[in-house]
Amino acid sequence: MVSSRRTRLLTGCCHQAGQTLALLHSGDDATTTVEIAKSLVALCAEGKFDEAGERYWADDVVSREVMDGSMTRIQGKDAALGKGEWCAGAREVQKSEVGGPYVNGGQFIVRFTMDLTVRESGQRVTMDQVGLYTVRHGKIVEASFFQS
Repeated sequence: MVSSRRTRLLTGCCHQAGQTLALLHSGDDATTTVEIAKSLVALCAEGKFDEAGERYWADDVVSREVMDGSMTRIQGKDAALGKGEWCAGAREVQKSEVGGPYVNGGQFIVRFTMDLTVRESGQRVTMDQVGLYTVRHGKIVEASFFQS
C-alpha cells in the first residue's frame, strides 16, 4: 500500500460480480473528478455539449470513437470540438437522455441515449453509448466512447 497522507484506500463491494474492489486514489483528484463529472452530466442533460467540451477538455485531449475513418481517434481540444460540430451538423437530436456519472477514482462513465435523425438520409436512429472519461489536473485528458 502507498503511504501518503493525501492517498487513501477505498474499498467497495461489487454485489453483481460478487467481488470486492479496492480503489486507490488521491482524495483531491477524486473530488475534482466528481465535480467535473456531475457538471458535465448537467450540461449535457441541458443539451450544452459544446459548452461541456469547451469547459473540461484538456488542450491535448484524446477522443476515441467506435466509427471508422478520421473520427476514430481525435487529438486536441480544437479537433474534439470540431468533431462535436460535425456531429451536430450531421444529425438532428430529437430526444436526449444522459445517465450517470459513475465515478471511479480519476475516471467516470456517462451514458448517452439519443433519438436522432440523420440529416443526409432523414433516417431516424436510436444511439445508445457510454463515454469513459479520464481526468488529470482538473481537465478531461481522454474520452473513449462505446456503443451497444
